[in-house]
Amino acid sequence: MKQEVVDVKTKGMVSVRAVTSGAPRAFIHLARTFNSVAPNMKEEIFQRIVKEMKALIRQETEERDNSQDMEAMEEHEEVSADPFAELCDTTQADQEDDLEEDIKKELLAWKRSKEATLKKSHFPAKYRDQWVTLFIKYNTGIPSSAAVERLFSTAGDVLRPKRACLSEDNFEYLVFLKGNLHLLKQKFKARVRATPVCLCSTVLYSTLLMMMLSYTGLNLGGDWLTHVSRGNTSCCEGGVDQDRKDDVVFFIILCEEKNIKENNKNAEASSITRQLRQAAVMVKSAAALTSKTLRFLVVADSKELYHRFTDETSEWPKEYQRHLAFEWHPVWYPREQEDMRTMFRTCATERLFLPEMFPNLDAAIYIDTDLIFLRPPEELWQEFHKFDAVQVAAMAPCLYHYGTSKNVVPYYGQTGLNAGVMHMNLTRMKNFPGKGWVSANMKVFNTFRKKIKLADQDILNILFHKYPEHLYELGCEWNYRIFQCSKGNKCPAAAASGISILHGNAMSFVNGKEMKLQTVFEAWESHQLGEPLSLLVTRMEQSLKYVSSHGLPSKCSRIPHIDDMLTKELKKYVLLSE
Repeated sequence: MKQEVVDVKTKGMVSVRAVTSGAPRAFIHLARTFNSVAPNMKEEIFQRIVKEMKALIRQETEERDNSQDMEAMEEHEEVSADPFAELCDTTQADQEDDLEEDIKKELLAWKRSKEATLKKSHFPAKYRDQWVTLFIKYNTGIPSSAAVERLFSTAGDVLRPKRACLSEDNFEYLVFLKGNLHLLKQKFKARVRATPVCLCSTVLYSTLLMMMLSYTGLNLGGDWLTHVSRGNTSCCEGGVDQDRKDDVVFFIILCEEKNIKENNKNAEASSITRQLRQAAVMVKSAAALTSKTLRFLVVADSKELYHRFTDETSEWPKEYQRHLAFEWHPVWYPREQEDMRTMFRTCATERLFLPEMFPNLDAAIYIDTDLIFLRPPEELWQEFHKFDAVQVAAMAPCLYHYGTSKNVVPYYGQTGLNAGVMHMNLTRMKNFPGKGWVSANMKVFNTFRKKIKLADQDILNILFHKYPEHLYELGCEWNYRIFQCSKGNKCPAAAASGISILHGNAMSFVNGKEMKLQTVFEAWESHQLGEPLSLLVTRMEQSLKYVSSHGLPSKCSRIPHIDDMLTKELKKYVLLSE
């Protein structure tokens, strides 16, 4: 076919030379051209073009919109004053659908040109710069044959006369390894942050694999690269140990309130003794129900406090201790954000900085200390697998507070979010809109600092009000709180299937005002690990009935079948395991 070299000028580029064959818009007509060459790939190619165009357009518009983010948030209150404004507003999902439809229409309507020379004017006027950028990406020819010549040279070194019996597959593996080993090294360096000992071990591992292939003719198939890429980074302090890839990882934050007065209304809420007591029950419930290793990354403001926490588990049976791993990490705030340390309660905002504190960790779940697991923790971890391609975090709906006169900040969805349980994909958070996760949160804080009442929870609600597509919403049964039963049944999923995690916020586990929830806490607290869980269930059911029969304080008692909701998931587990 006739080939022509043409000049294409685009915004920010100077005379990029592109090679075209036959029809000048070869890339744009890939979906049609491949119908005859690879008909099974037509739709896949078409969708790939649409996907990459959307990414290019979003990237450019995002940079333009970031400068206007905070102004848009400040205008929210004025918009909210009009009860019809939200209904008339075009949501981001609608905009995404419109953008995709625009791109598809352009692709389908685009006609071939009979002109021999490709010009910028041949591309659609709408999103023209992005169309040209994408065209150049896939139609620019390799300027030199040196890379191909090196490949043939490598092949000649591999297939020497003394290795004439080498099979086709093993020959291909060896040439591929030799030609791409530099990419493997880059992958290892990125993963272990260039720590010499770890890098040495991973490169040694890949070298040994090459020797196996070379001298034994072992055929590992296409999975060998996956095997190599697991690496061995357990020697890297603060890194991700790939040998522990099946671990369930949790963040816990413990800070002791300093110089607090006894008559201060927040004294009891901030009591470190209460926090440690609740944290011990939370870990006990997790250890009793899990079959995995639970890795707790404990961010505490002193090593002494960390040891007070871990000592709570020191007398537990070994069969339960072996499922637990604890690591201490000191509290850290950026120097310019030290004033955030004491917002709401000490260290309440620490979670906002976790992605920077753990740069080598891929994912973890932040949990408050006042939780009780009523089903295995690994099932909570499985919620990560329900994320789509852009979601970075998961939280359950608040179902109270936001939407009332007590709140004055923008919030996510219909009822806002509660931050007591939060899945965090730390890898994706690094690329969060607004120059990364921490930067985006600090913009929110600096804009709304005078209106924020619930510290990090308010900040997260404002953030995901602006970027709702980046949040996966957990079911309310994963974060069941006092307000979901004391003010009527606000979580139908829990009524149907049972409560998965019970959250004792507002001190509902210890203040004697909601005895249904406090009874569950006290049953777990008195439970001895090693005793049958069926015995725990029996005691819990008896105590819950006692609350009702003796009229102990409990607004949740008015909810039909509340006792069954509190024990259903636990009884399911006992039935399956015992």
